[in-house]
Amino acid sequence: MATARSADGCSIDWIEKGSGRAILLVHGFASTLRRNWEGTGWIDALVRAGWRVIAYDQRGHGGSEKRYEASDYAPERLVDDAAAVLDAAAVDRAVVMGYSMGARIALDVATAEPGRVRALVLSGMGANFREFGGTHEARELVAAALEAEDPSGFPSFARFYRTFADQSHADRRALAACWRRPFQRLEISDLATIRAPTLFAVGDRDAIAGDPEPLARAMPNARVVRLAGKNHMNAVGAKEHREAVIEFLASLTD
Repeated sequence: MATARSADGCSIDWIEKGSGRAILLVHGFASTLRRNWEGTGWIDALVRAGWRVIAYDQRGHGGSEKRYEASDYAPERLVDDAAAVLDAAAVDRAVVMGYSMGARIALDVATAEPGRVRALVLSGMGANFREFGGTHEARELVAAALEAEDPSGFPSFARFYRTFADQSHADRRALAACWRRPFQRLEISDLATIRAPTLFAVGDRDAIAGDPEPLARAMPNARVVRLAGKNHMNAVGAKEHREAVIEFLASLTD
């Protein structure tokens, strides 16, 4: 495990494996690179397909530094983290693939640093991510459930994130700060500026992500793959998910 230093000094743990063109993997909320990408077979599959795989633990997650203020997780900070890992790996330009919250970060990287993005893979992300987590009240319920001694009195959607965090043995206070981060609404007009080839891969039963078609239609070079019978949780490591992404990557000419 190597360590990168982000623009604000936050230390970010990352790994790399394989050789060839680079792909940067950004995991989802309350997950880790090990859980999202390594344990599901993604890293090995991408290496076999001829890719140099770079993956990192987001700040507040896994082995990376924990921060406890919501402002530490502002969108620009999370973009800086991705850029810092690419810099540490001496990679100027990469495919950027994210799952769930990681897909939103990948999209923010493409908007803020388009020259660094060869292509995008946005998995587990649909129209619901225009306002990630819903209303302020709903978002606060999730953060409070993460912090609570006993989350049993919270709504089921908030307990869902608490359970996932506990399964990862995560620092729940850091995750609550991450969940309260400043949020920038995704405008359709922003998507029209992203010219990088883009694949949306979403389970057809994924109520958390929502429908990816409105986002894909707004982008000049995007397409959608629906993963039959998959929801937000079991789509991550699905064989057909990996196959669709590897086929997309093989089609890239740049």
